[in-house]
Amino acid sequence: MGVSIRTNLTMGGAATGHEHSEQRGLMTGEAAQIIEDIESYRAVGVDYMVLSVVGNSTEETVENLNRFNADVRPHFA
Repeated sequence: MGVSIRTNLTMGGAATGHEHSEQRGLMTGEAAQIIEDIESYRAVGVDYMVLSVVGNSTEETVENLNRFNADVRPHFA
């Protein structure tokens, strides 16, 4: 049986709704943090992820997609 997860992903310093907390939300932050989060999911058996890349505007969402493709995705190729 495969294990999957669907979650939002926010690259960089975009507002995430966690600003009131000192803790970083999962799948938010810089590329190294996102890579660490994905590896954590893989370590507990998640073998398929659906990531909704988000931003506060269309331009920011496209920028986040580009950053993900350039900085995170190659780590898992």
